[in-house]
Amino acid sequence: MFRRIRSLAATLAVAALVMGHAAPASAGTLEDIDDNSVPAMFDLVFMRPLGLVATAAGVAVFLPAAALTAIFRPKDVGVTFDKLVRGPAEFTFVDPLGSH
Repeated sequence: MFRRIRSLAATLAVAALVMGHAAPASAGTLEDIDDNSVPAMFDLVFMRPLGLVATAAGVAVFLPAAALTAIFRPKDVGVTFDKLVRGPAEFTFVDPLGSH
């Protein structure tokens, strides 16, 4: 099991190195590169899966957090939902590729 995890981590690291160097060459001029964006392939391969994990973790943490928030601060349940579930879900499923 540990060998499979190590092999997957090595594969992802090599893929990141390969894609990280290839993506900036696609810009025609320096004006085409946005300071707040990342290459679309990096976003698709690494950022979106991390966003999916963050969404799942946010849902798992939201359930007990919502119960505690409902007891102590009932008006803030929506804030808890926004921070733990809606934010990572929008990051993963709504935002355009390369905008992070």
